[in-house]
Amino acid sequence: MAACLQSRPRDEIIKHPLRVNQLRGQFPLQARAHSTHLKKRLLQNVPGLVAFNQGREVYLSYDEEVALTLKRQYNEEEDTESITMARLANSIRNDMFATSVSFTGQFDHETQIQSVPQRLLVLINMIINGPNIKDQAEPPNITQPVLTVAQLLMGNAYKQRRKPKEPPTQIYVKNRQMPLPIYVGMKVHSLTRKRQLVDSLHELGLSESYDSIMDIKASLGNNIINHYSNEGVVCPPQLRTGKFVVGAADNIDHNPSSTTSTGSFHGTGISLFQNCAVTLPNPREQRLWETFQIEKQVKEIRALPSSFTEVKPLLAPTNMTAPAGLSEDTQRNPMLLTSVVREEKEWLDHVSDHLTQEINKESALSWAAFHASKYQNSMLPSVNSMLPLFQDEASSFAMLRHCLVVVQAAIHHVNPGQTPVICVDQPLFAKLKQIQWSDETYSEDNFVILFGGFHIEMTALKVLGNLLQGSGWTEMVSKAKYIICRDR
Repeated sequence: MAACLQSRPRDEIIKHPLRVNQLRGQFPLQARAHSTHLKKRLLQNVPGLVAFNQGREVYLSYDEEVALTLKRQYNEEEDTESITMARLANSIRNDMFATSVSFTGQFDHETQIQSVPQRLLVLINMIINGPNIKDQAEPPNITQPVLTVAQLLMGNAYKQRRKPKEPPTQIYVKNRQMPLPIYVGMKVHSLTRKRQLVDSLHELGLSESYDSIMDIKASLGNNIINHYSNEGVVCPPQLRTGKFVVGAADNIDHNPSSTTSTGSFHGTGISLFQNCAVTLPNPREQRLWETFQIEKQVKEIRALPSSFTEVKPLLAPTNMTAPAGLSEDTQRNPMLLTSVVREEKEWLDHVSDHLTQEINKESALSWAAFHASKYQNSMLPSVNSMLPLFQDEASSFAMLRHCLVVVQAAIHHVNPGQTPVICVDQPLFAKLKQIQWSDETYSEDNFVILFGGFHIEMTALKVLGNLLQGSGWTEMVSKAKYIICRDR
């Protein structure tokens, strides 16, 4: 509600015809009117209205009693809060537009935090999780929902207010490439291969555009292939130099539609693993992203090195020489079982010490509980990396030998001097042994071929079941209602 009406004597243009419609019978509303006559009419018809002259302008206001009544109805705190919010919004917007972020190929927690201004993170953290002056700005207390909202604000913010008639398309600025919208777009496209879904998420402000996702994926692929070419071997940059590496190979069967087999894939996958407690930055991985740039309008990915893609033919081995078994003297050597006997004696001594004590959940009297208590509580970080897939099936001898070649080259590159190790399932293990016993290059002195953990357990249970067959052991366990549970 306006508390005063301002008019000019000569311009005589009514800019605020408030309440004038009530006087239509006495003073009809017109586009132009004499301000002095208007003032007199208002003073005569509006009780309590007082006129004040200030230079060329005339102010109309109510007397003191009416003004106090209006002031009581006016909430000054709401106006102050609005001004404070506007100042805060402008301040944080300045931080947002001053922050320049380029996509580095990383999606980890630390990278997301570094891509957003700290004050924006603190504000959103207080809105979502409540104010906490003590540690609300600490990185461990910044949750993923906070990072998600912050990155969406960064990606959808405009420097200038958009006009109402403009289309509501989202334009992600080049120097503000947030990890989250890129990750959402790449994830949706990888799972569905649908451009429409990516564009729909882009219109909602949740993802990068389809064209940007294609440019980023092609740039990432070309960047890693250039890395392989520079090092001369296909070895994932995540692997750390000088740490033990274990390889694995298996069939990859992907069949989205069992009726039509549309988009099915049956090939071979090779993976490399490291279990290490090192958390320092990886120089090999840092070199990968030092020169990374997103290439525009590049839809094709360069070819991998021929040493990796070319699978040389190989027939089934015929001349095989199995290694000689252990001699009888070696089998009876007590030194080979020293460590095993020592571990078992430790468990027996532990049980003997607790026989006279009160048993509780920390006693760990069983064999499994005792040995499990000796393991570290915290799991060591592991590095898992999968190499590009092969269209050839792993069951062929040529592909199996190529797996040995690829794993051997990668392990010798990242950890020179280590004997290569590869884990496979039982069918592939049998064929790899035939290759190993027919080619000195991959003999048991030069290569270690193992079962995977699942097949080791399955084989052990089969052997144990055969040994206990007919012994009544299973019936005894059933009657005792004793069940062994293990978390996988």
